[in-house]
This record gives sequence, C-alpha cells and structure tokens, in this order.
Amino acid sequence: MKRKMKYWKWGVAAMLACFSGGEITPGEGAQTEVWTLSSAQEFQRGETDQVAVISVGELTLPLKSDTLLTLKDQDRQVWAISEDTSGNLYAGTGEQGKIFKITPAGETSVFFDSPEVNILSLAFDAQGNLYAGSAPDGLIYKIAPDGNSQTFYMTGEAYVWSLVFGADGTLYAGTGGAGKIFNILPDGTGSVFYDSPQTHVMSLLFSPQGELYAATEGRGMVYRLDAEGRAFGVFHAKEEEIHALTFDAEGNLYAAALSSLVTPKAPAENPQEPQPTLQPKTPKRSVVYQIASNGVAKKMAELNDLLIYTIGVDEQQRLLVGTDQKGTVYRILPDSEVQQIIKTNAQQVMSMYRSSSGTMSLGTGDAGGVSRLSSNLAERAEYLSPVHDAGVTATWGKIFWRGAAGSIAIATRTGNTALPDDTWSQWSPELTNQAGETITSPTARFIQWKAAFMPQAEAAPILEEVSVAYLPLNLPPEFKAVLTFYPTPSGGDATAGGSGRGTTSKIASSRPAKQGGDVAADSGLAAPESVPAGRIAVLWAASDPNNDALTYTVSLRALGESAWKELEKDLSEAKYSLDITTLPDGEYEVKVTASDKAQNPPLQALQAEKISARFTVDNTAPVITLAAENAPESGKIRVRAVARDGVSRLKEAQYALDTGEWMPIFPEDLVSDSLEETYLIDVSSLQDGSHVLTIKVADQLQNIGVGKIQLTVPLL
Repeated sequence: MKRKMKYWKWGVAAMLACFSGGEITPGEGAQTEVWTLSSAQEFQRGETDQVAVISVGELTLPLKSDTLLTLKDQDRQVWAISEDTSGNLYAGTGEQGKIFKITPAGETSVFFDSPEVNILSLAFDAQGNLYAGSAPDGLIYKIAPDGNSQTFYMTGEAYVWSLVFGADGTLYAGTGGAGKIFNILPDGTGSVFYDSPQTHVMSLLFSPQGELYAATEGRGMVYRLDAEGRAFGVFHAKEEEIHALTFDAEGNLYAAALSSLVTPKAPAENPQEPQPTLQPKTPKRSVVYQIASNGVAKKMAELNDLLIYTIGVDEQQRLLVGTDQKGTVYRILPDSEVQQIIKTNAQQVMSMYRSSSGTMSLGTGDAGGVSRLSSNLAERAEYLSPVHDAGVTATWGKIFWRGAAGSIAIATRTGNTALPDDTWSQWSPELTNQAGETITSPTARFIQWKAAFMPQAEAAPILEEVSVAYLPLNLPPEFKAVLTFYPTPSGGDATAGGSGRGTTSKIASSRPAKQGGDVAADSGLAAPESVPAGRIAVLWAASDPNNDALTYTVSLRALGESAWKELEKDLSEAKYSLDITTLPDGEYEVKVTASDKAQNPPLQALQAEKISARFTVDNTAPVITLAAENAPESGKIRVRAVARDGVSRLKEAQYALDTGEWMPIFPEDLVSDSLEETYLIDVSSLQDGSHVLTIKVADQLQNIGVGKIQLTVPLL
C-alpha cells in the first residue's frame, strides 16, 4: 500500500527528521511518500514461511515443531497417523505403501511394508492390533503388535479412506469408488453397512454420544448413521466434497468442505501404474463449517486458493486445519479469526493426529514426513517483505513500525531491479528502534525489508505495521506530442492544413495528413469537435513521472526566427486557442513548456518543452487577373484567368457566366499544385451581346479570391 505522507502520531517535526542530514537535495521533489504494510493480506504478499500471520493483520512467532520422520526414496505422502497405548506413533505412507513406527524416544523403523501403493487410513483395536486401509485395491490389513500381518478384509472398492472402531469392536470402513461404508466384525466377516449415493466416503467419526458420522464427496454431504445403517442427512454443503470431520469437547462437529475435486481417480488395472494423487481443479476454495449439537450449521471460515486436507482440535480445543498452501497450518478461533500458526517444510499437510499426551502430530506430502507441534514458540523467525517499487530512484528516510512485546529487529536492502539479485545492496545492520530509524541502504528504485522475531521473557513479539518513508527523485515532465488543428469551411471535408473563414467548422490536423494522423493516434490526442474561424487549436499530451500536477507555457515564433514570443503561461489544461488573424502570412512553430513547479520548491522544480511541427498562417486570398482573347488554334473566344497566392498552393477553382450555376474548372496543366495557376475558359458559345464571367479560386487554407470580367461578343 502506498499513500502520501500523513503527519499522524509522529508529527511534522518527526517526519522532517526522516531524512539524514535534514535537507532535500536539488533535483528531488518535495512530496514524501510512505509505503505501509499493516493488513494480513498485505503481509501475505511477502514470504511468511517462518512466521505466524493473524488475520487481523499481525505477524508473530510460529509454534515450534520437531521433525519425527522424514520420508526417503519414493515415499512421498503421510496419509494417516495413529497411536498405540504405549505412545508409539504409526504413519501410513504413499508411493510405497509402508507403515512407519515412531517411538516416544524418536526412533523410527518400517513396521509394515504392504504390497499396496498407499496406506490411506489407520486404526487400533482394543487388543493393540493395527488396521490399515489401502489403495488401489481397497484392502484392509491387520498387523499384530509383533508385526505379523494378514489381509483382514477385501472391500472390492478402490480406496479405503477411513477406518474407525465402534464401542462393540466393529470396524467401519469408508471407501471410495462407489461411496460405500462397510462394517467388519472381529472375525473378518463384513458387509455393506451403508451404500451412499456419493462417490467417496472420505471420513468416518464417532460422536461423544456414540453416533457414526460420515463425510462424503459427490454432493458434499455429512450423514449420521444409526445402528441399523440408516442414514440421516445432517448437512449439505455448497461445495462438492466434505473432506474431513472432527468434534470438539462441547460436541460441535466441524466439517472441511472443498470446492475442487481432490479425490484420486479410479486406479489403473495395473497396480504398478502411478498411485492416486490429489488432482485439484481451479480455482481452489475451502470452507470450514461448524454444526452444533442442535443441528444448526454456520460457516466458520472461508480460505481461498487452497485446499484443506485435514482438520483437528488441539489440547486447548482450538480448531486446526492443514492445507496444501506450502504446508501451512491455520488456527480458526470461535470468532472466525484465522491465524497462520506454522508452515512446514512440505507442500501439503495431509493428516493430523492428537496424541494421548495432547501434542499434535502432522503428516505431510511432497517432502513427506511427520512433525510434532510444540506449545512453545520458535526461538527465532524471519519475515521477508514484498519488494516495493518507488517508481523512480528514491532517497530513503526512516523505517518505523508498531508492535507489542518481545524483540523485533528490522533490516533493509535496496536495488534497481524488480527482483532482488546480486546487484542489490547487502542487508543493512539490524534496526531495533520501532519509533523510527534512518534507512542506511543506498538510494535506489526498489526496497525490501526483513523482520527478525525473538521471544522476550516468554512473551511473543507481535508486528502490526511497518512503514517506510522515502522521497522520490524528481524527474522532469515528459511529452508525447504537440499538435495543431484548424478548420475548413462548414460542410467541407476536413483536410490537413485547412483554415476556414467566418464560421466554425469541421477541422483537421494542420500537419501533413499522414504524419499528423499517426502522431495523434500514437499520443492518444483526439481532434477537438470544432475550432472557431481565424484560430488554430494547439493540443498536447504530457505527463509527469512523479504524478505531479503540471502547468504550461505556450510560445510562438516564425520559422527562421530565433526568439520566442510568450503567448500564455501557467495554463493548467493541455490546450490553447491561437488567434491567427493578426499574424503575418508565413510558417510558424509553437513551443509548449511543461513545469512541475506547482508541487515542488523553486530550486527543485523541473520542466520540459516540445516544439510543434511547422504550420502555415495564410490570411490573404489569391489574386486573380482576367483577360479575354481569341484562341490561336481555333480562333474561338476564351477567357484567360491567372491566379496567384503568396503562401499557400492553390487548391480549386469555379466559374459562373452571368447568373448561371458555378462550374468547376481545372488549371491549364490539369493539376492544382502551385502558387500560380492558369485557367482557360471557353466562352465561344455565348450569344452576341454583353456578358459577365466570375471566377473564384481557393488556396489550401480555403482563402477565396474572386475575379470578374465583362465580355462583349463578338470581341472588338
């Protein structure tokens, strides 16, 4: 966000002190500007990988996390996490279909290596046996505590997305392909518990009251199922998929809904073909709904351009969601405030599990692994701001910020390329005075800052706003074009260089037609609708790189002269009407000078000038001489008319006999292209007696000369 400096909080004196030395150097404008970041949306434009972002517009330290497992080789995703009664964690992975065991001491090992591609879901029974749902063959494996395994149940579906045990020891499996829920007894016999009209059953969950809930993809439904498998539609989202469910301690159900299809397609017949991966459509959007115990649903938060893959509640009953936005985990508070609490070193957070100790473990994908969230803050974090473009080279003033508690240090760097590279300056020493410190980075067009966060006395540092004051280098105004336009007679065609008499009329550029048209189009200038007779419209296109208001001075000189005559100064509009009726005939130029003095002190004001193409002023009509003669070839009577103009080429001629109509006539050489033309008019058909012949000739600027001769036939 960029705005003109407002003297708030710090006062005028503080702002004037923003610049080292306290003086404005020559060539710089007087308008101090301030670049400020203060909202969550603005902060998100920077690199937030290491910080927590609160939706109200604050940056702070993220939660600390410890890496428990890093997948290697071809394993890429941790689809599911579960825990046994001894506190060991188990992670079901994708690509290689393995289950890893993580002890409380942090030791890791492969607990089960299945022939399947993906282990999508995990659940423990009361005897400590681990059950694993897989893809692409929809098998459920049973793995004893000693690691011995067996195929427990074959669903016949493509995916086993979710496994959950009922209080009676019955295992329920939510599957994908045909959207079925299976119930499987401890002896391995099972059947379809509910055949939903949806494509996938993504999540199964028992409520505190022992009721089974199911989240589906297809029409975005949440179902509640009774003991006989009868389904009741609890909630229907606008989105096509409910991807995950969780309950809080008060019995509120939370549902993560997605607007893009993220479930994998049906597997290929060959299980060695690529494993199912998330295939989102665009644009992506996720919504978290809360469904209260009384059935009332409300939207808690809407997150654009990301997908929620997992959802859970931490030990303090705060809602957490894991996303595909650079592995970001968000916290959603009861008032719908959204906080970015951590970014993992992966692309997606795909699974989430709260252990018996209350700690939250995260399973990630694309750089897959397992990490454990701590309730403690990270010891240090950095935020890198977006690059700010001052538009022109700028002198930097002070950087000042607002925050609370903890320790925050800010450094700056500058450069003249839009993306920082090795031509940028080094980072400045860290600044710690939030009331304002002078920026020591070199004068340049672009600037960037970074903030380092460190806890202080167990308090989390909070950064609410950062502002950078700077003074853009004052640049001179810039011209695109200076054009002149003047009229032709009413009803006539608009031709280049025409000048009308006695009326307002259609007009055209006074420059050569082709050049004038091209320049007008390139400059964006449009000819005025009309120009009064006896005047030339002067229009120009000018701008200021600093967006300063411009004033203009218009001057005139005859071609060949060195001195300019000032016609008007301090014009605010980019136009001038030039009176040509008192100017001697000849060729002239107009000069327009643009100045930014209205917004800059006299010593810092700059100006630019541009001269128009030459144009012709012709206030004198052609002179015509007439004589009657006998044509030497035929002896017929004719009138010889010679027209002369001192400035403009002759354009057209007409004649009339007595009271007859005007008739066009061409010059003797047929082409009107000279200052002097001869016209021969045959009058041999006239009857004997006295007659009057009138001729009028117009020059290129539509000055019209008239001549008249009285004839007596036959000629004496």
